[in-house]
Amino acid sequence: MKRIWLALLVLALVASLVLGCAKAVTVDDVLAQFDQSTYYSQKYGAEMIEIVRTDIAENNIALTGDLVTVVHLIDNRSSAKEGNVVWAYVYEFAEEADAEVLEKDRRAFMEATDENGACVRFGKIVVFGNAPVIATMDP
Repeated sequence: MKRIWLALLVLALVASLVLGCAKAVTVDDVLAQFDQSTYYSQKYGAEMIEIVRTDIAENNIALTGDLVTVVHLIDNRSSAKEGNVVWAYVYEFAEEADAEVLEKDRRAFMEATDENGACVRFGKIVVFGNAPVIATMDP
């Protein structure tokens, strides 16, 4: 009986190690899903990130932690002149709870527009916009 309990304990430890070692998605992982020859990307500096954080607060979204990274992507084949700009934003938060709140807000925003947009979240990272690749991302 002791051997069975020992075997179950070893199995539980191995399972927790395997599940605990799952690789977290990074901003670079997300950006790699956008064709680098098609999408122009701009990573925001601290000053621009603060402006985005202020905009988020003005939309009655209270963040508890920092907004770490903001990247704006635009399909360079699309045109504002023709009204078909294809875009995406990647936001990385220090706190997953902040990402959950923004995901909910941006998902509602994208569903309310006629831009056929999407919103996905990978832990602390939120990706939203009308770029078709977003709909193919698997959170």
